[in-house]
Amino acid sequence: MNTSLARLADLKRVLLGMERDLGLQSLAEPERLILCAAALQDAGDIELSVAALQEHQLTVGLPRSTFFKALKTLISTGHLTKVGPSKRSGYTLTTRQ
Repeated sequence: MNTSLARLADLKRVLLGMERDLGLQSLAEPERLILCAAALQDAGDIELSVAALQEHQLTVGLPRSTFFKALKTLISTGHLTKVGPSKRSGYTLTTRQ
């Protein structure tokens, strides 16, 4: 048996359990990736920029249209909050678990 693959499978099982516990299982993978990137960059009172979220290691491979569709979903579900009315507004993480 491949022990590396078994460890990966075990980590995936734990991750899925945590996502279920946090109520994130209904989110699509791009949405979960953006949310995790936001959580890793979140400093509480600092706005997250679109550029910072797009350039994060977890999201850098997402197509632009997928990224913005997922971002819109995260705002509509209340996971992220847009700060300010302008197009270049920042975002704050509203899911603090």
